[in-house]
Amino acid sequence: MMAGTEQGKVVRKYFLECERIAKASNILQPAMTQIQILAALAQQMAEQEQRLLEQERRQNEVLARLKAVEVEQDRFNSPCGHKYSVMGFAKLRGLEISLSQAGSKGKKASALCRKQGVEVEQIHDPRFGYVGLYPESILDQVFSSNSKDKAIARH
Repeated sequence: MMAGTEQGKVVRKYFLECERIAKASNILQPAMTQIQILAALAQQMAEQEQRLLEQERRQNEVLARLKAVEVEQDRFNSPCGHKYSVMGFAKLRGLEISLSQAGSKGKKASALCRKQGVEVEQIHDPRFGYVGLYPESILDQVFSSNSKDKAIARH
């Protein structure tokens, strides 16, 4: 373009014409006003927010389905409900019991399990050695029968 040859002049004219066309197209399409720019940005933000809300809705649906699957899996794995030690169950229910009471309740829970044909799992507890894990339904019976016994003894 700068060589001063005939071919350089043709290339220069070509680029000048491209520049003139570009300038003319900008004149025909005036620049956006600040309000138009803000409106366009607000529109883009609204569309983005809609996409985020839709994604959040889908995520909540997936989490709800996952929770349902976990509950069903838990039910399948523990048809008698969750299993607890006597002390763990008492703590879960907000009850304070002594070690002797826990031993007594453990014996009652073991007897109920034998009667109903439920296997008692044994786990190691660093405080007590090996302790039994009993189904929640059995422990509910043991703890509710004890409160009934206390009510009868009071009268």
